[in-house]
Amino acid sequence: MVATYRDYNLAHHDRMVTVYPGVGDMLARLREASLNLALVTSKNRQGALRGLHLTGLADYFEVLVCVDDVQYPKPHPEPVERALALLGADPRDAVFIGDSIHDMHAGRAAGVATAAALWGPFGREHLEPTAPDHWLTTPHEVVELVGIAGGGEGSAGLASA
Repeated sequence: MVATYRDYNLAHHDRMVTVYPGVGDMLARLREASLNLALVTSKNRQGALRGLHLTGLADYFEVLVCVDDVQYPKPHPEPVERALALLGADPRDAVFIGDSIHDMHAGRAAGVATAAALWGPFGREHLEPTAPDHWLTTPHEVVELVGIAGGGEGSAGLASA
């Protein structure tokens, strides 16, 4: 079944990968504020890089942690902890933004604040049991959450894909 999924994903990846409206602008704003960003994903490195390059988002992330970079994938905290270590970031200065229960569990277990991105595939009712620290309905709310208007330079941000 895994092989079938991977074959299908590889054959259709390029025409199916998209960027949610507002994400590019949000990432540009975070970069302008000199925030250090990591992407933690359940994709393998080859697929993640392919998608990031196709969408023009690759240069926004200093760190990329993929499923093949860790022994224990999300919901285990290892991928988030690895991203924090590679960023040289303190968990207390980071927020893990994700759109699944696995993201919320991984972030919480790693000791970072969690933010549920409601523009993804799962709605509030699905994510509510994980009790995220923040609810985000649009990518622009990420900019507000990290307080770019008030500085925030050097803080760490983590995102899931």
